[in-house]
Amino acid sequence: MKKIVRIFSPYRLIGQVLVNGTRNRNMISCKQASRLASEQLERNLSLWERAQFRLHLAMCGGCRQLEKQFLFLRKSTNAWMNQKY
Repeated sequence: MKKIVRIFSPYRLIGQVLVNGTRNRNMISCKQASRLASEQLERNLSLWERAQFRLHLAMCGGCRQLEKQFLFLRKSTNAWMNQKY
């Protein structure tokens, strides 16, 4: 039987799930998730990238907030660029 251990900090889930002492390779880091959050604004992510990203977002509130901030910046920049003087 496999034992799953989750590593927590006082503020958020760190994002590493250990199974029998080894890191789960399907989990991405916050750094990788922030890169994907930015890239999804420029291109369509592959199915695998999207799945990894959404799994990370389900566990990490900080990255969910970062994604919202990226979307806000994109919308506000587009609105500013489309203004007519």
